[in-house]
Amino acid sequence: MRTNVYIDGFNLYYGALRGTAHKWLNPWVMCQALLPQHQIAELKYFTANVSSRPSDPGAPTRQQAYLRALATLPNTQIVYGHFLTNEVWMPEAGVGVLNPHRKPAHKLRQVASFLKPIREGVLRASQFATTLHDANGTVLVSSRSFQL
Repeated sequence: MRTNVYIDGFNLYYGALRGTAHKWLNPWVMCQALLPQHQIAELKYFTANVSSRPSDPGAPTRQQAYLRALATLPNTQIVYGHFLTNEVWMPEAGVGVLNPHRKPAHKLRQVASFLKPIREGVLRASQFATTLHDANGTVLVSSRSFQL
């Protein structure tokens, strides 16, 4: 089955990656592991720029490094947005949910064609290589901060 994947970057980070050593995640590898019967056609990664905080001044630098790593993947689009404080309804079109939380949101359960948990073993096995080259030939190296 041909499948387009849409990732809520903040939900993935706070639900599955924060506080783990698996932040250098290659979402293509993760999706192929979780959806072996699907042919992943395209991946859209939705995010917003993070701000520096006194408790974590390096957050924007780490996020930009990760987004540059995502940009090395084929058929991947990074979609920048902003935080929403109200609900937005998506049309139903056979929605599958790869869920980083123990309990998926009630509304997601209502519309999902399928729900699959994102388990730590898949995250561990779905990491980018330590060194990548972006489109400009710049070398990207996973820093220790992605392993904390």
